[in-house]
Amino acid sequence: FEMWHRQHRIQEEAERKELERKLENYTSTLEDLSARLSEAIEGSHSAMDLGFDTMDRLCEAYYTSGHVKDKKLLSSFELLLMRFRKDKEYQAVFESKVDQIHGGLLSRMREQMPTLHEEDFILSSYVLSGLSYNSISVIMDTNKSNIYNKVTRLRQKIEKSAPEDKKQFLAALRKTNLSH
Repeated sequence: FEMWHRQHRIQEEAERKELERKLENYTSTLEDLSARLSEAIEGSHSAMDLGFDTMDRLCEAYYTSGHVKDKKLLSSFELLLMRFRKDKEYQAVFESKVDQIHGGLLSRMREQMPTLHEEDFILSSYVLSGLSYNSISVIMDTNKSNIYNKVTRLRQKIEKSAPEDKKQFLAALRKTNLSH
């Protein structure tokens, strides 16, 4: 019994150290991205120049590491989140960049599907940008399962309608890199 107890403590210690290592990695990633983010936030929309991949990694780290103690780091990131959530002009610039990258797909969606809600277009821009569902849930301040449901309902709305670019809209919302 003593031998089992000792092995169990060794295993628990190894698991604790692994969790600490992961947390340190997430914190390091957040700190690195925060430094770049702080510089970018000073310009009105230049945070988007960081690229969607960077935003995705920043959201992923925030989503998975609920134990970040650096308040300055969190406040910089939360400022960006508030801009994504509340600033209509900021959202429009983000959507415009995503639209440009995807050959005007979001503009065509707006034109061909005027009955969709504004939140549907915002969600579409996040999906098209390649952000993970974890990241989208952080930005939209909801849980990941709600994002799955919202995307499913959006796809159903598109399925039931007859826009000219229906197949392109559905294909864009079917991306598989969003499951993490």
